[in-house]
Amino acid sequence: VYIIPSPMSGEPLDLTALGDLTETLKNEYDLVIVDTKGQLPAQRLLGLPKSAEIISVVTTDKIAVRNTGVLNSKLIYEGFKPRLIINRFKRKTADGSIVNIDSIIDETNARLIGLVPEDKKIGAYSGPLMLGIAAKAVFRIAGRINGQNIPLPSLKEIL
Repeated sequence: VYIIPSPMSGEPLDLTALGDLTETLKNEYDLVIVDTKGQLPAQRLLGLPKSAEIISVVTTDKIAVRNTGVLNSKLIYEGFKPRLIINRFKRKTADGSIVNIDSIIDETNARLIGLVPEDKKIGAYSGPLMLGIAAKAVFRIAGRINGQNIPLPSLKEIL
């Protein structure tokens, strides 16, 4: 695993150059991951090659879901096929209402690749997260990204 950190200066990223870099790195590595901030405008991602796999990571927060849907709609229009990870998933919201996963998928305009449950134990871990429910979910997602056919478990199995 090699990591190229993003610039600390806050300067805008040259995504055309980043696209060229990812195309070059694709020949050397199995997987190239580019992590961006959540509110990155869609037009900034258009410099990436159309073969780029875009995975949106969203919580169940209504504003985050709406913003992700807007971003993904623009990306779909430009020919990308975004996928979705729902992170820090809890079955009930702070106000006690039940979270509807299908609604999140519909609103974000993306195919679900995984659901990572809220795991309050993560803050207490000091080593590898091999046994927690969130870690297990991440391993399933990694398998799906690598082309394995891993079915989504039921909510009872996740939570």
